[in-house]
Amino acid sequence: MRVQLQRSLDQATQNSATLLQLLNQLQQGIRVRVSHHQTGEIKGISYESNGIAFSGTYLGKAYTFIGLQKYRGVNYDSSKDAELIRTSLRNCPTFHHLRSAS
Repeated sequence: MRVQLQRSLDQATQNSATLLQLLNQLQQGIRVRVSHHQTGEIKGISYESNGIAFSGTYLGKAYTFIGLQKYRGVNYDSSKDAELIRTSLRNCPTFHHLRSAS
């Protein structure tokens, strides 16, 4: 399952210029959870497929929130994208928003 999810993310990031585009592209069978610091900044990302959840860290450094940007070329501009991501997370059952206490 882990390798299958990695392959799906690799494929999705080939065509995704932004984090929001990636989230929209992953709607097919992969649930995404984004956790935030109290400041609103994204803290981390995890994925769920077929009822099994994996943190980005567990999948590998390229699948963490920072790794998507650094290794997979996914753009994220907090000044432009943060509110769009929050709105997507609220309005789509495929996305989940987790607020951290830290």
